[in-house]
Amino acid sequence: MAAEVRTVVLRYVDREQWRMDLHTDLRSPKVAEIRANPAVSLLFYDVPGKRQLRAKGRGVIHNQDGLTVERWEPAP
Repeated sequence: MAAEVRTVVLRYVDREQWRMDLHTDLRSPKVAEIRANPAVSLLFYDVPGKRQLRAKGRGVIHNQDGLTVERWEPAP
């Protein structure tokens, strides 16, 4: 399978654990692709600094678990 570019929403960053939470629709084809091959690459662009940042990692799908409940709870 060829590499695909997909849009996701950056929702949370944990700098200490080097972890990012990215959200997408569970019905999206990218979810099945990540389940089949969890190797992911991310590309960010810093407009003011005119820099690109590339990151590689492992995608994990969370649905109806403790993490999803925590992330979707309203802020106090």
